[in-house]
Amino acid sequence: HYGMGDKMACILAESLKNLPFLSSINICDNNLTDEGIGPLLHSIMEIPSLIALDISMNTLGPVAANALSTYLSGELSPCPLIRLTLQRADVDDFECERFVNALHKNSTLKDLDLSHNLLGGAETLNTVMPDVVTGGEALAALLLDKACEIETLKVAWNSLRLEGAVELMSSLAHNSNITYLDCSYNALSNS
Repeated sequence: HYGMGDKMACILAESLKNLPFLSSINICDNNLTDEGIGPLLHSIMEIPSLIALDISMNTLGPVAANALSTYLSGELSPCPLIRLTLQRADVDDFECERFVNALHKNSTLKDLDLSHNLLGGAETLNTVMPDVVTGGEALAALLLDKACEIETLKVAWNSLRLEGAVELMSSLAHNSNITYLDCSYNALSNS
């Protein structure tokens, strides 16, 4: 909550990998964009002891979403994260799909918080372009994956609705890991 900005984030990124035994990073509400979050995520990839990451209340864009995808998939090194918090991080359906797809390869993440974002905003586009994958559909595919280890999923205060919401809720019937789900304040309908 210091509003450090992207320039300071780049400086911080250079020093993070030299901190031994770092287990949690909270860079919430620091006025960061792709320019600062990208280098931070690349630096974080070199920290084998990190189990909790909170980048809430910053603006996640395509660069950060791609870096997060690379990190979560363990392409460069195994991802030790257990908790990822992205509240109010401007995550839309397309960014969500990028890093949620990477979670199919991740067996450590247990707690995912995507509250107060833009998930479901592309639902109307999805009705005319069925190939568009919404955040709800991406999360549903993840929850249907037998390798998925997510136990806590928070997607409150989004725009989950229509087919994406139906797919997400239907996937719960086939998932035996979820023990806490918060989907309040969405546009869920009867179906």
